[in-house]
Amino acid sequence: MNPTPFLLVAALFASLFAEALPAAPQFVPGPGARYAHSMAYDSQRKVVVLFGGAAALGGTLNDTWEWDGSQWTQVATTGPSPRRHSAMAYDKARGVCVLFGGVTPGTNFNDTWEWDGNDWTQRT
Repeated sequence: MNPTPFLLVAALFASLFAEALPAAPQFVPGPGARYAHSMAYDSQRKVVVLFGGAAALGGTLNDTWEWDGSQWTQVATTGPSPRRHSAMAYDKARGVCVLFGGVTPGTNFNDTWEWDGNDWTQRT
């Protein structure tokens, strides 16, 4: 039996499907490991906004990051005080992300903040 046809078919098969297979994951620098954070999608600016949460190694965060589909950018370190378990949603009519509440050990927040893509503004 001549192995040449088999090798040609195997090579063709491999070349066709090599392009279809996903590439190995690549590391993208961004926010540190965390949990209990808040996220919302800003459909006008086409970014995901991430705020605060609990750092994986301890502590509560108040940083703001945006993901544009290819990279993370830290956009603020001021605004709402550090907190976890807050709620965030995008208000399409006003073009802002609205953040409500959250907790830190010993404190339950009952305030409302808005992120317009540049600054945090406290509303209550």
